[in-house]
Amino acid sequence: MNESNSDILTEKNAADGAQDNFSHFSSMDNFDRTDERRLHLQAFDYWHALKSQRDYPLFSELRAEDLNPFKDSSLLLEFNQNGTAVRFLGESVGELVDAPLKVGNYLADFPDSDFSRALLDQFSKEEARAQAAEFEFLENHLSCRGVMLPFSRDGSGPHFVLLVASFRKHAQTDDTHISAVSETVGTTKNPTKGESSNVLSGLLSAGKRAADGIAHMDNGNRTSLYVALASALNLFERATRNPEAYNSLLREHGVRSQARAPYTPILKLVFGAGYDKTRLTEYAAALSFAVRMGETSANFVEFLKATPGGIKGCVQQERAFKRGADGTPTHARQVEAESILRRMPATALADIAPIAPAEEFCVLLARRGDGVLEVLGQAEIPNSTLDAAIRKMASHRKSE
Repeated sequence: MNESNSDILTEKNAADGAQDNFSHFSSMDNFDRTDERRLHLQAFDYWHALKSQRDYPLFSELRAEDLNPFKDSSLLLEFNQNGTAVRFLGESVGELVDAPLKVGNYLADFPDSDFSRALLDQFSKEEARAQAAEFEFLENHLSCRGVMLPFSRDGSGPHFVLLVASFRKHAQTDDTHISAVSETVGTTKNPTKGESSNVLSGLLSAGKRAADGIAHMDNGNRTSLYVALASALNLFERATRNPEAYNSLLREHGVRSQARAPYTPILKLVFGAGYDKTRLTEYAAALSFAVRMGETSANFVEFLKATPGGIKGCVQQERAFKRGADGTPTHARQVEAESILRRMPATALADIAPIAPAEEFCVLLARRGDGVLEVLGQAEIPNSTLDAAIRKMASHRKSE
């Protein structure tokens, strides 16, 4: 691919007021602006192709004509020592700032703009600039959705972010909110009068898009699943501030609240009521464990990454906690069972009658004695558990 000054963005400092050379490319007259998902995924696909196996695509590879389908909906920002500067501003995006924004300005120059302030909050930490992410912005007269795509000057870090956004105007409300579905799930601008139904609906839409884009956005790795779960937790946090609006949302989608499993309804809303029940149960346990450990949606993704085993690790620890929690029926049954096994006499192998004589393999349960293992008998376990034990032992033998 040949590069020239006429087909790539010029890299001058935005503080110099340099204009990026988009102006000689016209927009596609027949582009369907209402197809938000196609617009955002088209931008992501372009970014992902440039990135290839690297952490970031290079700014020098960003070609104006390739952005043509979403040029008018694009906002290019540069992070430099003076702040967050505008490198390009599409015609339609200017309405979001609701100010005479132009190339060379800094977002901090527009403190009265909710959108400008929300972006500054979002990008106040470098990790929030580093990931391709979906975002949603709800204001008192418009709702905006889009993607944030990082670029690097030399591959060392995120020096630029390209936002591709679409929006709709609507009747005024009292709520303002921005939520970025990213590694850190963004920064929220908390309203003072609780969460209205339209805000919760907007958060739910963002969560659904995160769940729908799991395979696409991260090429099959776990980060996008963690992001979707963080989005669900964010929705739960906001919903608990207005139970009436939350219950209305549940009724609208035909989902029942569950006092003993508070996170399951939220997960059904985000992932769909027909989603695999076993996975929903595991996701709910992971959320429960994280919250019990004092985590919030803002750092949930990093918490999962730092937990050995990720979601599975959280599930194991949450189940262990519930088994060991004093006063619970599960704990009482476990204590009783262990007491019975402590009193059982050991059994010689020759005296153990197989539970299922036709089975070639079985699992024996033993108790630690004085320096030895005392066999108690054959454990009656599901075939799936037996098969897992066989594979585990075989894998250890292979590695020897």
